Amino acid sequence: IDDETLNKIVEVLNRFDVLKWDRFSKSDKNVLDGDSFSMHFTYNDGKRVSANGYMVWPANYRTVRNELDNIFKEIENDRD
Repeated sequence: IDDETLNKIVEVLNRFDVLKWDRFSKSDKNVLDGDSFSMHFTYNDGKRVSANGYMVWPANYRTVRNELDNIFKEIENDRD
Protein backbone atom coordinates (compact mmCIF):
# COMPACT_ATOMS: atom_id res chain seq x y z
CA ILE A 1 0.00 0.00 0.00
CA ASP A 2 1.09 3.55 -0.53
CA ASP A 3 2.22 5.95 2.20
CA GLU A 4 -1.06 7.89 2.14
CA THR A 5 -3.06 4.75 2.88
CA LEU A 6 -0.62 3.63 5.55
CA ASN A 7 -0.91 7.03 7.21
CA LYS A 8 -4.73 6.71 7.21
CA ILE A 9 -4.46 3.34 8.95
CA VAL A 10 -1.99 4.62 11.54
CA GLU A 11 -4.19 7.66 12.17
CA VAL A 12 -7.16 5.40 12.99
CA LEU A 13 -5.04 3.22 15.27
CA ASN A 14 -3.66 6.26 17.08
CA ARG A 15 -6.98 8.12 17.33
CA PHE A 16 -8.56 5.20 19.15
CA ASP A 17 -5.42 4.33 21.14
CA VAL A 18 -5.32 0.77 19.86
CA LEU A 19 -2.02 0.26 21.71
CA LYS A 20 -4.19 -0.17 24.81
CA TRP A 21 -5.67 -3.27 23.19
CA ASP A 22 -2.37 -5.13 23.60
CA ARG A 23 -2.90 -8.41 25.46
CA PHE A 24 -6.68 -8.10 25.24
CA SER A 25 -7.87 -11.70 25.27
CA LYS A 26 -11.44 -12.30 26.33
CA SER A 27 -14.25 -14.60 25.33
CA ASP A 28 -17.85 -15.24 26.22
CA LYS A 29 -17.91 -18.98 26.74
CA ASN A 30 -21.70 -18.95 27.00
CA VAL A 31 -22.05 -18.22 23.29
CA LEU A 32 -21.90 -21.29 21.06
CA ASP A 33 -21.90 -19.56 17.67
CA GLY A 34 -20.63 -16.00 17.48
CA ASP A 35 -18.04 -13.62 16.12
CA SER A 36 -14.37 -13.41 16.92
CA PHE A 37 -11.46 -11.16 16.05
CA SER A 38 -7.71 -11.33 16.08
CA MET A 39 -5.34 -8.41 15.53
CA HIS A 40 -1.56 -8.45 15.57
CA PHE A 41 0.73 -5.71 14.32
CA THR A 42 3.99 -3.93 15.05
CA TYR A 43 4.64 -0.19 14.70
CA ASN A 44 7.90 1.00 13.13
CA ASP A 45 9.16 1.95 16.59
CA GLY A 46 8.79 -1.66 17.77
CA LYS A 47 5.58 -1.26 19.78
CA ARG A 48 3.36 -4.29 19.30
CA VAL A 49 -0.31 -5.04 19.65
CA SER A 50 -1.70 -8.52 19.99
CA ALA A 51 -5.40 -8.81 20.77
CA ASN A 52 -8.17 -11.33 20.29
CA GLY A 53 -11.67 -11.94 21.46
CA TYR A 54 -14.79 -14.02 21.00
CA MET A 55 -18.06 -12.14 21.48
CA VAL A 56 -16.11 -9.64 23.66
CA TRP A 57 -14.31 -6.61 22.16
CA PRO A 58 -12.03 -3.84 23.40
CA ALA A 59 -13.23 -0.22 23.57
CA ASN A 60 -14.05 1.27 20.15
CA TYR A 61 -13.48 -2.05 18.39
CA ARG A 62 -16.45 -1.71 16.03
CA THR A 63 -15.58 1.86 15.09
CA VAL A 64 -11.96 0.92 14.38
CA ARG A 65 -13.05 -2.15 12.41
CA ASN A 66 -15.47 -0.10 10.31
CA GLU A 67 -12.93 2.63 9.60
CA LEU A 68 -10.26 0.10 8.60
CA ASP A 69 -12.79 -1.76 6.44
CA ASN A 70 -13.56 1.50 4.63
CA ILE A 71 -9.86 2.13 4.00
CA PHE A 72 -9.39 -1.35 2.55
CA LYS A 73 -12.53 -0.99 0.43
CA GLU A 74 -11.02 2.20 -1.03
CA ILE A 75 -7.91 0.21 -1.99
CA GLU A 76 -10.04 -2.47 -3.59
CA ASN A 77 -12.12 0.08 -5.51
CA ASP A 78 -8.99 1.85 -6.75
CA ARG A 79 -7.76 -1.44 -8.25
CA ASP A 80 -10.94 -1.93 -10.30
